[in-house]
Amino acid sequence: MAKIAMLLPNLEIMEAVSYAANLYHLTVCSVAIVNRSNIQHCVSQALADGADIIIARGSHAEIIRSLAHIPVVEIRITSLEIGNMLKTARDMTGMDCPAIALTGPENMFAYIDTDSFNHLFGVRLKVYLFQKVEEMTATAKKAVEDGADLVIGGSAVCEYCRSVSVPYLKTVSGRESALEACRLASQLSEALDIEKQNAASLKMLLDYTYSGIIHIDKYGRILQVNRFVETLLMMESSAMIQMPVWRIIPGITKKMLDYVLQKQKKLHSAAILINQSEFLISLSPILVDGNTAGAIISFYEGRPVAIGNEEMKKELIRQGHVAKMKFDNLISRNPAMQDTVRQARHFASFQFPILIVGESGTEKQPLAECIHNESAFHDTPFIRLNCSCCSDEEFEKMLFGKPGETESPGLVYRGPCTLYLSRIERLSLHMQYQILNLLQGAPYPSGFLSGQATPNRIRVIASSRQNLLSLAEKGVFLRDLYYNLSAMTLSVPPLRERPEDIAAWTDVYMREFQEAYGRYIKLTKDALKVLQSYSWPGNIIELRMVCSRILINASHYYIDASEAESYLDCPAGQTAEDFLPAAASGARKSGRPHLEDQVCGPAAEIIAALRRCGGSREQTARELNISTSTLWRKMKKYRIDKNEGKGKFSS
Repeated sequence: MAKIAMLLPNLEIMEAVSYAANLYHLTVCSVAIVNRSNIQHCVSQALADGADIIIARGSHAEIIRSLAHIPVVEIRITSLEIGNMLKTARDMTGMDCPAIALTGPENMFAYIDTDSFNHLFGVRLKVYLFQKVEEMTATAKKAVEDGADLVIGGSAVCEYCRSVSVPYLKTVSGRESALEACRLASQLSEALDIEKQNAASLKMLLDYTYSGIIHIDKYGRILQVNRFVETLLMMESSAMIQMPVWRIIPGITKKMLDYVLQKQKKLHSAAILINQSEFLISLSPILVDGNTAGAIISFYEGRPVAIGNEEMKKELIRQGHVAKMKFDNLISRNPAMQDTVRQARHFASFQFPILIVGESGTEKQPLAECIHNESAFHDTPFIRLNCSCCSDEEFEKMLFGKPGETESPGLVYRGPCTLYLSRIERLSLHMQYQILNLLQGAPYPSGFLSGQATPNRIRVIASSRQNLLSLAEKGVFLRDLYYNLSAMTLSVPPLRERPEDIAAWTDVYMREFQEAYGRYIKLTKDALKVLQSYSWPGNIIELRMVCSRILINASHYYIDASEAESYLDCPAGQTAEDFLPAAASGARKSGRPHLEDQVCGPAAEIIAALRRCGGSREQTARELNISTSTLWRKMKKYRIDKNEGKGKFSS
């Protein structure tokens, strides 16, 4: 049963409330007559006595509510009691229809129907309510100035009226208001008892679950933890209550909490480190009427990140398998690129595979390195594998080692790492199956698991220049692998759509080369505009090359627009797509002139020769009387598709 404290202003009210409390079988633990000088001490004593509910009246109730963290039930003078006081007041004045002023705190009275009281008791009632105790005398003065024949109020009101010779009547709380207050206290007591039972049952449930549970408020402060958390952190729950959760568990960042508490989104399976062990956590917001009231954080232990052969890990790092780029160094002044970077930061908290899609030369690998350095794998090797450069045998050996050999295990057995697979669209179907098995935890190829080797967790980040779903629909990419990779997808916009980033990367590269070579070159504003108007088919890789070309070949300090344009592979204002067959096809559809009508000179000559030779570079080189390597360089220079002419017949 909930315990009740009665903190009341006088003995008369105390007797009435004690009588009512006895009728409702309330458990009273603390009783005190309070005034403004002792109220704080009385509240502290009531809390020390274990009070769950406090019964109080008027302005005292407001003060007590600010001091205590438990419910306060207010005694409100009922309509019947107000009627009795009005009858007494009219009789005291001896008038037929006296003007009666009723004063008191805003929380002192129940509903007051002035018209009904005037009609029933033959008075002219006017109500004067105040908020603070200091306003009592001023309220009485206002009532007298308004012409009240009698004023009803508390002690201070009565004293003022006596000093100015105005009739007065002290407000009275009788048994009816005491009974109503105790009835409310009884109902609240039952509700608190049920809440205590539910809380005890919930605590028992939480303490015996095998997951950690933390309840936080809307500000991220801890309200409750279960025994799992106490044992894990070696702290009593009392020491954690009201502490910001990120101070107790640094892996739970403010960014995570903002995502859940501010955006009201659920966060699933984020990976954090606690005492060198990896935990997967989920955060779910608690919503009340659409507003965030807090969140529940649940987490369970995953596999330790530090497992694996430490010497093998060090050897991989010594070999250069490290990620250098961090988010703070990644240029993203363009809004679209900033959105991609923000999303990448969010994805870094998870250990699911990530797919990065973008044109050749965009910041796919730098993004992958940033994600690695921001994740729980930040102190493990970062392994780059270009899927277009290896045969199936070489690729399988790098991943799983040689069958039956223990001295040279593959990456899967060397310990945790991030595996970055660039150009994943170039993988054969056989190796796609192997990567799919790696992601799904399926058995590895027969014969590769040797001795006591145990496969370790690998974080996979893949990048592609093509739409993998389109490739899957054509049957050249596994749908299951696409679905496993695409849960977290990042799209890197091309550099031509980011003029702000073109300027920023140019500044970075020019500074880098100037420091390296001791040459100082400055681009004019017009020169920079030329670079920003260029299409950059090679994106930042091509931009870096052009910056180095400018620094090496420039003969004077300032580079103007015309000179900057001379270092580009195609004229500014004319996009590289204008030199590609695909662009020609698009031009034909849009009614623009055909490619062969636009392109003249060496590019047109090479395209025509490729088409006559069915796309064979050897035959084309012989026809043009150049070497195949020279043909290849020219094709790259003029952005001619490597498949140009294949499948076409000469006219």
